[in-house]
Amino acid sequence: MCSIVHLAVVTRGSLYGGTGKHQWDVSLATLLSSPSLQVCALTLTLRSKHSDSYQQSYVTVIMITPALALIKLSLLIQYYCLFKVRRYIRICVWIGATVSVIYYMAISISAFVLTSPWHGEPLAETIVSWHYLKFADFAIPTGVIGMVLDWYLFFLPIPAVWALHLGTGRKVGILLVFATGGL
Repeated sequence: MCSIVHLAVVTRGSLYGGTGKHQWDVSLATLLSSPSLQVCALTLTLRSKHSDSYQQSYVTVIMITPALALIKLSLLIQYYCLFKVRRYIRICVWIGATVSVIYYMAISISAFVLTSPWHGEPLAETIVSWHYLKFADFAIPTGVIGMVLDWYLFFLPIPAVWALHLGTGRKVGILLVFATGGL
């Protein structure tokens, strides 16, 4: 659901607003147009003190963090169902699920609080406010932790598949299916 809402907002912003276009090709009137602000798909290049430019939109930030958590949880649940006879898989799934839920819940709450308009603040001012810009500082830690969790999900099934009583060719084939997640 989060991914569908995210896709719909980005598509609407691309068709009727300034999203997806180079900032030199977008006039200020287009950026501040009704479609861009109505769906909160206004894309601005923002600078933070710690990193390069960020392109953020309100709905994208609000929807993408729960979507990332749910994607990781769905893979962990799949691993649990496939390899639950292995004790270490059950333990690793619970550890991964706990870390994912706690981290992504904290990031989702922070995203909602920092990128939402505060009392009496219009959206156009929110996008350039200190609290909206402060959320950009979460980009690197979110990326690093997300990457660590992705590698965790990538390597978790390898020992379990290798322990199956199958020929080496079939094990490699199964691992290649799991390796498609690396793409």
